[in-house]
Amino acid sequence: MASFFNLRIGAYANDGRNISRPPQHPVRVRKRVPLSGQGPRAVAVAGSRLYVANYFSDNLCRLDLAEREPKAESLPLWTFHGTGAPASGPARSETAIDPPGW
Repeated sequence: MASFFNLRIGAYANDGRNISRPPQHPVRVRKRVPLSGQGPRAVAVAGSRLYVANYFSDNLCRLDLAEREPKAESLPLWTFHGTGAPASGPARSETAIDPPGW
């Protein structure tokens, strides 16, 4: 989480009523939060929620930044139908980490 004074997207945009200035100092990380996936590659913010795309574990993590102690919730990318194979896509992720000697 960055050291912004407001968690709202567009906190520095002019909304017609008040104009906020971006910080004049480098933004620093305030807290590290453990994620439930492997290989985080991208983040997206929607309101007070932060989504992290995990490359190796093929899932998303969702964190609610409005909570005092945000916890990562794992979201699968596809639904399984009891056969052990996903409804669509490969049976095994091509990005999985294989043991030595594969």
